[in-house]
Amino acid sequence: EWTTDRGWPTSLEKSMVVPSEICNSGKTKRHGRVDVWCEGKPGHKGLAIEIDMLDKVISISKLITAGLDGYIPIWVRHTTPVEIDVPEQIHLISLAQNEIVDIESL
Repeated sequence: EWTTDRGWPTSLEKSMVVPSEICNSGKTKRHGRVDVWCEGKPGHKGLAIEIDMLDKVISISKLITAGLDGYIPIWVRHTTPVEIDVPEQIHLISLAQNEIVDIESL
């Protein structure tokens, strides 16, 4: 509702094709679904958001593909800490309890 109220049409579980050179699946392509897909307003990039509790290489592959298609790739991680390399073009939001920074200590 928040995105739609601001003029960003949103869909859940948007289907996409991930090229084999990105997902390294050994197939010519792989199908996947992005958890939240927000179309951008005219002149603005849209958002591609994956929400996971575990490290998923396919999530990174989907977000790289979305970024190449002109969307801002965002990976929201919860429950467990991130233990895989996340490319810098992906915006990582970690909600894992032991990764939350105590602002008072900064």
